[in-house]
Amino acid sequence: MKFNQNIFTMLCMILALTFIGCVDKSNQEVSAKHSRDSWLGTYEGRSPSYNMENQYGEPMVIYGKYVTIPAIDYTFKIYDNSASIYISSVEGDNYSCHNIYYSVSSNGDGFSLTMMPEAGSDCGGNVIVLTGYNGYYNIEEGASGQPSYSIYKK
Repeated sequence: MKFNQNIFTMLCMILALTFIGCVDKSNQEVSAKHSRDSWLGTYEGRSPSYNMENQYGEPMVIYGKYVTIPAIDYTFKIYDNSASIYISSVEGDNYSCHNIYYSVSSNGDGFSLTMMPEAGSDCGGNVIVLTGYNGYYNIEEGASGQPSYSIYKK
């Protein structure tokens, strides 16, 4: 009888594990879709004017004058597989870059999306990091002294 009791116990454990493995994954899929949808879309914002910095973090000076970058309006369009960046300077210069590779890390509360424009493109080769947390979006501090700035999702 002890042999049958052991088999019965093992069968109960196998059945329990089988049911645990059949957990409804639709909530997980909805959660993954929700987090992906949280970063897909169009964002707009203005980078403020700033003085460029050299590799040591010191202001760049040429002929006794600071190298000043004017305020620039940005539009970031984030798609499933790539991103596009549209740039408009206050002086009226317009540029755009397309098919930009990006990577994302996220948790339940926010995300960090790192765009990597191709070196030599109109968008340069500097990494651009877009972060989102509870409906607030930001472009993080960039290379050469570019300050962080807030953006909004359309």
